[in-house]
Amino acid sequence: MMSNIKYEVWEDPDGLTTLCVADERGNDCRKLLESGSKLVHSFYAESHYEAMTIYYKYMDWGV
Repeated sequence: MMSNIKYEVWEDPDGLTTLCVADERGNDCRKLLESGSKLVHSFYAESHYEAMTIYYKYMDWGV
């Protein structure tokens, strides 16, 4: 069994979102965020596939 990994959904001032891993593995991702970006959602997933499935559902982009 894989361990749960925490993910973060960040939104920039223009409403565009980015998905980052919440721990130190996401540091490079967060460095690329626009100034004024805010954390809008966080969740746990056991795989990249599950994380993207949850992210797509959160964004209402379908399956």
